[in-house]
Amino acid sequence: MVTMLSLDKFGHARHNHDVCTFLEDSGQSLNDWIVTTAFYAAIHYCQKGLFPGDYFVDSQTKDLEYYTKFEDFLVAFRASAGSRRFSSPHKCRRWLLDSQVEEISFEYSVLDDNCHTARYKDYNVGEEDKNDSISYLDEIKNFCV
Repeated sequence: MVTMLSLDKFGHARHNHDVCTFLEDSGQSLNDWIVTTAFYAAIHYCQKGLFPGDYFVDSQTKDLEYYTKFEDFLVAFRASAGSRRFSSPHKCRRWLLDSQVEEISFEYSVLDDNCHTARYKDYNVGEEDKNDSISYLDEIKNFCV
């Protein structure tokens, strides 16, 4: 049985990054999957690279707490206000980056938006969005590793 503590987030990130590169190198029109794998690689780079760390969950007080892993931060985030009780890990992660990790916040937001569009709105992803996704994934990786 695999537990959350035994998961290798950098290994998972590298795996998704390798898939992203493989799809890009294939020469096929798979831009939707390229931006999707780029986003999921970024998730794991962030979850491992940003933790452990000191972060706040209360935007008013901005009292820092030490979190050993993202999952602990997610629990505190959800408990910090009633409206967050049902927040998804995606929304929590994006809030964390937007509010406290401005070095890669923009890049992560673009990856998140590109992935969401490719998965749920329009799988026809253009070359510019694909290229931005690949570039922003590299920036996130460099920041987190």
